[in-house]
Amino acid sequence: MNLLQRYVAAVKRHLPREKREDVGAEIHSSLADSLDALEESNGRPLTDAEIAAVLKRRGHPLQVAAAYNSTRVMISPRNFPLYTRVLATAFVAVAGGMLASTLFGRPGMPALSNVGDALHDLYWIALSLFAWVTLFFFFFDSWMERGNFFRRWDPSRLPPARREDVPASPAAGVADIVLGMLMASFAESGAWLPGRLLHVDAPLGLRIAESWQLLQWPLRLALLALIAAAALNLLQRFWSRSTVLLHLGGHAVAGLILLVVALAPGSLQTSLASAAAPAGQLESLLYTARFLVLLFALRSLYLAASAAPRLGRLAFADERPVAH
Repeated sequence: MNLLQRYVAAVKRHLPREKREDVGAEIHSSLADSLDALEESNGRPLTDAEIAAVLKRRGHPLQVAAAYNSTRVMISPRNFPLYTRVLATAFVAVAGGMLASTLFGRPGMPALSNVGDALHDLYWIALSLFAWVTLFFFFFDSWMERGNFFRRWDPSRLPPARREDVPASPAAGVADIVLGMLMASFAESGAWLPGRLLHVDAPLGLRIAESWQLLQWPLRLALLALIAAAALNLLQRFWSRSTVLLHLGGHAVAGLILLVVALAPGSLQTSLASAAAPAGQLESLLYTARFLVLLFALRSLYLAASAAPRLGRLAFADERPVAH
């Protein structure tokens, strides 16, 4: 039985001190009974190889000890799916903001001139994001345990059952967040392009004209709404009435405003005087910018139009009986 004693001792090393002797005695008694029964059925003493086979079937000492441990994990299995979705959504939002900063630049730091710094910043921001989200869920788990969250759960507050849920595409959600943040960055501070594009020394600023600033706040709110809808969809994985309304309203308002900006003369301005730029190149740059804004506008209007039938499906879904 020397092998049995060694096995029990190995299990006890991985147990808390207050449980060590009781659990060790329980495991020893259980295994000794199994080995005695096997000896009786064989009609002879067991060899070390046969004892080792029984112990192997019982499991590695770490596995056996884990069944008796109540060790706290950072993220509980019940919250891990939500944790990964929150982490992914937050990372997409941060990456979208960094991409906007890199593509559009800022005064004194034209577009694509700080790619290395942006990647360095993204690395450290991603690490900080991982740490903060993990820490939040660690305390969130503790709050759920201490607050008896699951015991206080009320089935009568469950959302209505529908014949079919409308799944939300993760790729579409990521695209909405990234493109929405790109347009929000452009609406807020414009784009700063390298001066060498027009053969001038200073960086070239391109933004919505000052005379059109009244459209800024509606545009910002619309972009915030569609980004929020995309983030909620990444977390929930299914459309709800609220997310469809945010998505539809945000894209409709943003699309209409951007359509006006793209088509109206004088809606875009640069930081460079026309006389300082080579002939025709400044106009060409403005036409290109208008075309890109027009693409954003048409995409938003298309998404708003395609969301209307989805809203209708969800509006009447509760009246349909759920199939059993």
